[in-house]
Amino acid sequence: MIVSTVWEAVEYLKRWPSKRGRDYRVARQHCLDALDGLRSPRAAQASFITAAKTAGLLV
Repeated sequence: MIVSTVWEAVEYLKRWPSKRGRDYRVARQHCLDALDGLRSPRAAQASFITAAKTAGLLV
């Protein structure tokens, strides 16, 4: 799956295929914050990539 937007990242996080640890929780919160305009999409992207790498997912 290709994730291109913060909204797509939030939707993917709902179906996260791996263990949901700290990096997952941070990425989820950062993405939700970005949707609310409280955080930049770039920051949300960085958190999402970190969570994906930690989970062993392809980035």
